[in-house]
Amino acid sequence: MSSIDQKIVGEVLKPGMEIINAALLPTIEKVRRWAVEKELKGKLDGDALSLIIERYLIKLSERVREITSITFPQLKLDIHDAYEPLYMVRGTHFDTSKDLITADELVSSPSRPIVIVDGAGMGKSTFSKFVVARLLFKSDRIPILFDLRKLDTKLDIIDNVATELDFPDEKFDRKLFYRLLKLGKFYVILDGFDEAPIDYQHLLANQLHEMSVKGGQNAILVTTRPQEITPDLINATSLRFAPFTLEQALSLLSRYDKISGLDVGKKLSKEISSVPSKFIESPLLVSLLYRTYGVNNSIADKISTFYDEIYHALYKGHDLINKNGYARQKKSDLGFEDFRKLLRALCHYMMLRMKTSFKSLSEADSFIGNAAKISLAYPSSTSNFLDDLLVAVPLMQRDGTEYKFFHKTLLEYFAAEYIIFNECSLSLLGKIFESPLAPSFVKVFEFLNDMNPVLFESVITQKFALEAKKARPNENKQVNAINTCRFIYNFKIGLWAVEGNSESIEREGEANYDILGGGIHEEGRLNTTLWKNGTLNGVRFFLAFAFSNKHEKLHRLAWEAISSEYPDLLGPSRNDHIFDGLEKIIPIGKWVSPTSKIIKDLYSENVAINELFMSALDDESFGEISGVRMLDGEKIDVFLDKIKSRSSLDIEMKDFL
Repeated sequence: MSSIDQKIVGEVLKPGMEIINAALLPTIEKVRRWAVEKELKGKLDGDALSLIIERYLIKLSERVREITSITFPQLKLDIHDAYEPLYMVRGTHFDTSKDLITADELVSSPSRPIVIVDGAGMGKSTFSKFVVARLLFKSDRIPILFDLRKLDTKLDIIDNVATELDFPDEKFDRKLFYRLLKLGKFYVILDGFDEAPIDYQHLLANQLHEMSVKGGQNAILVTTRPQEITPDLINATSLRFAPFTLEQALSLLSRYDKISGLDVGKKLSKEISSVPSKFIESPLLVSLLYRTYGVNNSIADKISTFYDEIYHALYKGHDLINKNGYARQKKSDLGFEDFRKLLRALCHYMMLRMKTSFKSLSEADSFIGNAAKISLAYPSSTSNFLDDLLVAVPLMQRDGTEYKFFHKTLLEYFAAEYIIFNECSLSLLGKIFESPLAPSFVKVFEFLNDMNPVLFESVITQKFALEAKKARPNENKQVNAINTCRFIYNFKIGLWAVEGNSESIEREGEANYDILGGGIHEEGRLNTTLWKNGTLNGVRFFLAFAFSNKHEKLHRLAWEAISSEYPDLLGPSRNDHIFDGLEKIIPIGKWVSPTSKIIKDLYSENVAINELFMSALDDESFGEISGVRMLDGEKIDVFLDKIKSRSSLDIEMKDFL
């Protein structure tokens, strides 16, 4: 055991399971009483049910009480010591710091489905464990935590969830499970929708929708990265994590110091003003910052550098105390560069096969063997290389029979390295980007841009810049908003009278208000519908806009390169628009796909039209950027001129040769 391991073990030892068992007794007693009240005795009496649930809850509490971190890769950390609680906001930029939502509020909230959509590194999986830990001791619901990457596609989602209550020696009675489900006793947390098999996600989304419709009073929480396909749960609340604050970052650094017994966080806190703000926006980045600063006593200038330094530190055996390092023997017999070559090829191959982990040792051996053939870096054996990834260069961990990276971004970083160092990098990137796999490579492309922006621009940004040029960006804000929507969306527009086409919604503490009827949305046959309220010739009307993304592969970084943000263009929503005259452009009572003539007529100055298209450009489903973004003709021209100049220089250099 290394010196850092020895020093930390004493800090992380926690009371035995006896204390946890005792703490769970109130929850178990609530389940027993509830079973009696609901007259489940006909199937299973309350005492017997409480014994079964007790066994399950103890298993679950053992699972969620410990977390892992790349900061201390050889240790299991107590979640209450190592986890810095996150806050959430609703999926709109109008939410402020006053609207922060805590995990405890989700635990105590009514049975309304919740979808948390956020990017890599915010800790969605650890947050899911934290919510379960709170549920175990603060709720009478039975929590179920299911990792969607482990989904068995031969079973529907409800049967997959039911397997969490099984034991190797005993299968939970399915009829009883369905009975409990019908009575609304569960709090189901489904982690990582984006990690479910890509070709199964449409079907899974439909199953989750059905589950939310028929799930009654059961609470459902789903986490996912932003992507085109996301679960559409009935009456769901969409949330995202509030950015990690400086105070949270400092608190996490302090937690790590208490775990390790070191003063790395204390020293780093004194230099925190010199740390780029983007490096403390997520728990993962703060963890990487702590680890690399502890080894190098310096702060990286790029996010990708964190991952490079992590590899250096782990391969060479550097820990946070022994600065001279102690390199563990590599059973694979691979040197620094060959080990990295094989690691890159393995990650690339995993991404192509849509794998984020290995379900068994034999599966891991098979993938490593194929990666060795790709990279021509042959280990002493595939199992020895896997052992190195678990012990000598601990980038992976074992979870039961599953082998996975400490964080999915490690897999994505080395996959990006593979593309960059491939002799046909330009062609390889182009093939991946044009393939159906492109949406799952979003984070890979982000790392690639950080390490080699020229390659990213040449393949990805240039493609969209050329298309955007044809969309005719305009200095007139309303014209530009409409043209930008034409570039990024497939959309339809329509006018409907409120009477006969609306649904009444209750708003807490306020009068009921009317929204566009769900049937109208379904008729649009597009992902999202928004509308403006107003009057047409004195009669209350909706001006509606249905849309879905036209460019599923439009990467956020490419979008930023060809657009500009206009934070002040969209104010609070109005309900008093005047639609008079729009009926001459837009037919009443049906969706219409805009023709060139309709688009030209919509260019006219109408406040409602302006706000409608601006609102569409503010939609959260398009990306993680808040505020209105529109095409920027000047930025597009400058970018294309840069690409042209670079191409001319390349030709000139070839002539020299």
